Formats: sequence, C-alpha cells, structure tokens
Amino acid sequence: MKRIVTAVAIAALLVSAGVVLYSQQGPGGQPGPNMPPGTGRGGTNTGMMGMGMRSTPTAMSALTPPFIIFNPRGQEQLNLTEEQKTKLTAAMETYRKATTDTKVVESIEKARKALRDALLSKSTTTEEFASLISAARSADKPILDAQIALWNSIRTILTTEQLKSLQQMNMTPGGGFGGGNRGTTGAGGGMNRNMGPGGGGMNRGMGPGPTNPDGTPPPPMDE
Repeated sequence: MKRIVTAVAIAALLVSAGVVLYSQQGPGGQPGPNMPPGTGRGGTNTGMMGMGMRSTPTAMSALTPPFIIFNPRGQEQLNLTEEQKTKLTAAMETYRKATTDTKVVESIEKARKALRDALLSKSTTTEEFASLISAARSADKPILDAQIALWNSIRTILTTEQLKSLQQMNMTPGGGFGGGNRGTTGAGGGMNRNMGPGGGGMNRGMGPGPTNPDGTPPPPMDE
C-alpha cells in the first residue's frame, strides 16, 4: 500500500510541475534547472517506478526548449548563419538567467516540498491540497514564461524551412527535443537522473538498463 501511495504522489507531482521536471536538466555535467548546453546534465532519466510504470509526460512539456540547436551538431544540421547563432546565444542567456534566478529556484523547491509532504500525509484536506496545487503552479510560472519567451525568439530567428527541419530533429515522446545521450532505465525505486556525458539537450531515459561486464542484463531486483 505504501508503494502505491508513493507512486500516486510522484504522478501527482509530475502533473502539477511537469514542465519544471522536464526542463530542469540540460547537457553537461553540472546540476541546475534549465541550464544551456555544456552547463547542465547530459540526460534526464525518468526511470522506472517501483510499480513498473513510467511517468506520464504532461501536455506542457511541449514547451521544453530545443537545446539541440544550441550545440554545433544541431546548428550544422539547421545550417545556421553566424548572425543566427549570435542571436540564439543571447536568447539562451536571457533564458538561463530567468530560470536560474535564486528566488525562482527557491520558490519552486519550497512549493514542491510542501506539495510532496501534503501528498504523503493522511491529514491533508481537499482545500489544503487545492491551495498547494495552486501555489505550485504559481511557482512554476516564471519557468513557463521563460520557455515561451525563448520559443518566441527561436521562431523569430529561424527561417520557416529551419523550423520545419527542427520539428523533425530528435523529437522525444515527451514532446520536447532531444540532442544528448539517452539515460539508462532506473532500477525500480522512483525517479532516476542519469549523469551522462555532455550532449546537446535533455532526453528522457528510455534506453536499455545497465548490463553486466559480459553484456548480459543483471537479474531483476526484488520488489
């Protein structure tokens, strides 16, 4: 029963703050929300929950920025001009500043923790839960606004043909754009973030799970 409650809690968190969870990791090796290529993580692995379930992407996860266009590989594929690259770099810097603002990050973490604690408490009332959901959405708003602003810049900077090409480049099932290495599947136990090598974007971990030295998969973990 406890594991079922935990799974439900995680799912609820994803629904209320899905955009933040999908966009908090960029490529690279350092933690931090919404970091541009070279300064974030190499991949975000949603992992396998203890119930054998994957987290469900939210509709708003479509706002995840296409980080692939901020690395050389993506820029070469889109045949960007030097002027376009300069403008995109400036747009990403504005986005980075907005999404790594200390007050924004602390507000999101505070709202996330309060909501999580409430989900795992039997004493939480419906009214309290609704209030915490509203607070979580308000905390997420600066991230949503920054994502929309970045997309508007991208749509202005790229040509129609480049936007069509971008639409076809490494679309992930969650609605965001890929560009980094896929994360490994987490062993049952919840969210599992993969520290991958620096890539060009964020990907949900949907690759094969860890293997033994001889290439064979490890035995299943006890539930």
